[in-house]
Amino acid sequence: MATKKKTEQLPAPEWYLKLESKYLEALEKKQAAEAEIEKCKSAMLGLMEADGIKNVGTDLTTATYTAATMGRRFNSTEFKQDHPDLYEKYAPKFPKNAYVAIKLK
Repeated sequence: MATKKKTEQLPAPEWYLKLESKYLEALEKKQAAEAEIEKCKSAMLGLMEADGIKNVGTDLTTATYTAATMGRRFNSTEFKQDHPDLYEKYAPKFPKNAYVAIKLK
C-alpha cells in the first residue's frame, strides 16, 4: 500500500487564523446540537417502542418508528479482488470536485 507524501505546512496567514476560530466555534455548536438531537431521538425511540406507536406528529414534525432489521453490506474490496473486470465495468471512475479537509488536532 502506497504511503501518502506529507506536504510542507506553511505558517498560517491571518485570514486562516480568523476563519479557523469561526470554524471551531461553529463546529463546537454543531456537535452540541447533534448530541442534543441524538438524545431527543433516542428518547422518542424508547417511548414509541414502549407505547407501541409507529407514527406520531404535529403540524411541525412527524416521527416514524422503524424496527430493527437485518441488512446487507456489499464488500467491494473483495469483489474487486475476485472480479476486477466487472468491478471496473460497474464502478467507473468519475471526476470529484476540489474541497478543503480540516482535521482537528
